[in-house]
Amino acid sequence: MAFWVENEVENGKSNPRKKAIRFRMTLKDSGELRVSDLLDYSASSIERRGAYESILPVVQVLDIILGHYGKPSLNIATPKRGKCFPLEPTGSEKFVLTGPKLNAGYLQGVRGASASVRATTDRTLVNCNACCGAFYKPGPLEDLFAMFIASQKLLKDLEKAIQGLRVVLTHLKYEKGQPMPSLRTISGLARPYGGPNDVTFYHKKEDKTYTVAEYWKHQGYDRIRNFASPVIDVGNEEYPTFLPPEVCQIISGQTTKRKLDPIQTSDMIKSAIRRPRLTRNSINADAFRIFGLNNNSTLNSFGISLGFDMVTVQGRVLKQPAVIYQIGSTPREIFENGRWNLRGVSQVLKSGRFGKWAMLRITRNAKDPKGENSKFEETLGGFFRTLEHTLGKSISKPIQLGRKTVDKGDKVALGPIFLDCQIKTFGNVEYGITTVCVLDEARKFYTPPYDSATQYFANVALKINLKLGGTNHVLRNRTPLYETTLVIGIDVTHPSPGSTKKTAPSVAVMVASVDKELAQWPVELRISTAGKEMVELLRPMLVTRLELWQSKHGQSFLDNLLIYRDGVSESQYKAVLQQELGELRNAYEVMYRGRKLPSITLIIVGKRHHTGFFKKIGPGDCTNPEFGTVVDTGVTEAHNWDFFLHSHHALQGTARPAHYFVLLNEISTQEFAGRNVKISDYLQKLTYDMCFLFGRSTGPISIPPPVYYPDIACERSRCYGDFDDDTSDTSSTIGDDRGKPQGDRGRAQPIQRDHGPGPSTHGTQGPSKPDRNTPGPSKGTPNQQGSGYTAPGKPLRSTEGKQPDMMAGLSKKEKAKLFEDRIAANRKATQEGSSKVEGKKS
Repeated sequence: MAFWVENEVENGKSNPRKKAIRFRMTLKDSGELRVSDLLDYSASSIERRGAYESILPVVQVLDIILGHYGKPSLNIATPKRGKCFPLEPTGSEKFVLTGPKLNAGYLQGVRGASASVRATTDRTLVNCNACCGAFYKPGPLEDLFAMFIASQKLLKDLEKAIQGLRVVLTHLKYEKGQPMPSLRTISGLARPYGGPNDVTFYHKKEDKTYTVAEYWKHQGYDRIRNFASPVIDVGNEEYPTFLPPEVCQIISGQTTKRKLDPIQTSDMIKSAIRRPRLTRNSINADAFRIFGLNNNSTLNSFGISLGFDMVTVQGRVLKQPAVIYQIGSTPREIFENGRWNLRGVSQVLKSGRFGKWAMLRITRNAKDPKGENSKFEETLGGFFRTLEHTLGKSISKPIQLGRKTVDKGDKVALGPIFLDCQIKTFGNVEYGITTVCVLDEARKFYTPPYDSATQYFANVALKINLKLGGTNHVLRNRTPLYETTLVIGIDVTHPSPGSTKKTAPSVAVMVASVDKELAQWPVELRISTAGKEMVELLRPMLVTRLELWQSKHGQSFLDNLLIYRDGVSESQYKAVLQQELGELRNAYEVMYRGRKLPSITLIIVGKRHHTGFFKKIGPGDCTNPEFGTVVDTGVTEAHNWDFFLHSHHALQGTARPAHYFVLLNEISTQEFAGRNVKISDYLQKLTYDMCFLFGRSTGPISIPPPVYYPDIACERSRCYGDFDDDTSDTSSTIGDDRGKPQGDRGRAQPIQRDHGPGPSTHGTQGPSKPDRNTPGPSKGTPNQQGSGYTAPGKPLRSTEGKQPDMMAGLSKKEKAKLFEDRIAANRKATQEGSSKVEGKKS
C-alpha cells in the first residue's frame, strides 16, 4: 500500500501550502512476529547459529509497545526509544544547567527513566533505570536571546544554540482575529547578522526591497518591541523566512542535540548523581509511573503483564591483584575505597628518558597580587623535588619560558579547555613535543604551602613518566600471556547529532600495547566516514601496530591478539564479525606467511547501558557492589558469553558496571587457562587485573586501559583537525540505551523546510491581509556555503600553515583569526596529501 503525504498542513485547511514537500510512503507486510519465538529462545539450552538475530525484531517490537505510553501524552517527552521524561510543572524533577556566564540557564535538566526488553536465560526481563536529559526551557525565544550578549562575536554561539529548535509563532491570526498557532523550525540567524532594521530582502512581486521592520509594518502585524535582537530564519537555504524572535515561543520537550559545554556537563553530573538507595527508589516509583507499567492499556491489549520486584542475582568478588612499584617490594595496601597511596614508594618501576624540559606559565592577570609570583616559585620547587623523588633520579631544572598573559581575550573561549587543546595541537602535531598541562584554578597545582599539594604533584609526576616512555607499576603475579600477546583497543568517535559542520568526519582510533607490563599504548588515528561505526581502514591500522611491536621485540612474531572493541550496539555484532574481523585477519595473514597465525579473542565492551546492581545491606537499604564484583548469570544473554564487571569503587553516586560480550575466543582455552580454572573465570580475572594497570591512577578504573585510552585519544583527536567542537559518542542524556553508538544519527544533515507564503525572488506571492498564515518575509537568494574536507580513510594530517603565537595576549579579533588560520592550514594540508599521526537494571 502506498500513499502521498504532504508535510505540515498548518493553515487549518486541507490544502497544503505552496511548494510544500510531498513524501511517498509505502507500507509493506513484513511477516508475522511471534512472542513464543522469544520465549523458546530464552528457555532453550541448545545454541543455534543466528538465533539471536532472529528474535531481535520481536525484542524491538516489544520495546515499541513498552514505550508507547508516553507518545500521546503532552506531559511526557520521548526523545528516543526507551526513554521518557515527565514535563509537568509539578511532579517532575528539573534543574538548571547554568553553562558559561554569558549564556547561562537556557537549558534545564530533567530526570526521567528508561526501559527496554532484554532476552536472558530462562526469562524475559524489562531493564529499567533512571536517567537525565538536557532540554530547552519552554517559553519566549527572546528570553533565550537575552541570555547571550548581542554582539557579533557571540552570535555564532547563539546560532548554534537555536538551530533545529521548534517554535510556535504567536503573531498569526485567523480572519476573525483568533490566534492561529503555527509550528516552525529555526534554521539559524538571518544573514548578514542584524536586527529588524538591518536585515533586508527583495520582494519580487512588488519589485521593492524591504527591511524586516518595514515589511512587518506593511503587513499590519503588532509593532516590533525589540530592534536589538537579531532576526531568525525559519525557512531553509533555498527559501529563507525571517522573523523577529519576540513572536516565537519555544515548545516544551525539546532535547538539545549539541554536546553540552563543560560547565553544563558538570551541572548535569552533579544533579544526576544519587546514592544507590535513592536511585533504586526512583526506579521503583518513577519508572513505573512514567512508563505507566502499573496500569497500561496498551500492554493489557497485547496480553503483557510485568512483575513489580527487581530480580535477585548472584555475584562473585574477584581476588585483587598485588600492585608493586619495584620488583621484590611489598605490594601496596588497597583500601576499602579501592585506592592505594604512594607513601614509602621510593620511585617508579622504570623511569622514562628525561632530557631538556621547559615550563611556561599562562595567566589572565598581568599583575602579581600580594606577591603570588614568589609563592608560585616556592610551589614549583616543591613539585621539582617530588618529580625527582618519583622518577628516582636527578633531572635538570626546567628552562623558564616566563609568564604569558591572555587577559585581553574572551574569558570563555580562552578557558583551560581551549588552551589545553591548542597546546596539545602545537606540541603533538606541529613540533613533536611532549606536553603536560596543570591547572592553577581551584588551587590544584598552586596550593601554598606546597606540602598540601604533594599528592597532586605525585600524580602529575606519574603522568609525565608515562609520556616519557616509563613504567609506573606492575602486578606481582602477572600472567605470562602478555609476553607474546598484543592487547588492542578500538573505538570510533562521531560528530554530534547537532553538528553544524556538514563535513565533520568520524575518527577511528586503535591503541595497542608494546610491552609486557602494559604501560605504553601508542595510538593510531584515521579519519572515517561520518557516522559510520564500522572501522574502514582496520587493516593498515593493525599493520602499523604489528610492525611497531616487532620493532621493539627483535622482529619476533606474536602468538595472540586480545581485542577490546568499544561503542558497538547489539545489532552490529554480526557486522563486526563479518567486516572488522575479516580486515584484522587479512592484516596479519600477509605478515605471517608460512607461519602459525595468531589466535584472536574479540570482546565487545559496553559502557552506556542501563544495567546496574545494588548490594543489599539491610531492610530497605542498599549500596554499590564491591569493586571486583562480577555477574555472569541471571541477567546475561541466553546462549552467549557475556558478563558485567564492577572493577572500580564509585567515589560518589551509583556505580555502573562495564558489560563485556565475548564475540570470539581462540585464546582462553582450557589448555591455556589450566585444568582447575574455568575459561570464563580466567578471562574475567584477566580483564579485572588490567583495570589496575592504568599508570596514571592509584586505584582500579572502571574499564581496562585498552578501552580507556581510545576514549582519551578520540577526545584529543578533535584538537588535531578542522572538526566540529561538538563531537561525542553519546547523546545529551546521561546513560544511552544499550550503549548504542550515534551511527547514522551522527551524520550532519541540512535542515529541509518548506517556506511559508511571502515575497521572494522566485515569484511567490504573499497575501495582502495580515490575518493569513504569513510567518514573515522570505528572502529569495539562498546562502551559498560549502567546504571540502579530507576524504574518508585518510590518516590525520599535521597542520602545515603558520599559526599565530597563542601564548601572547589575544584579543577577541585575534582569537577569531587564529581559528580562521587553523581552518585554512588544514585545508591546505588536505590538498597536499596525508600522513599518519602516531604517536539490566531488571
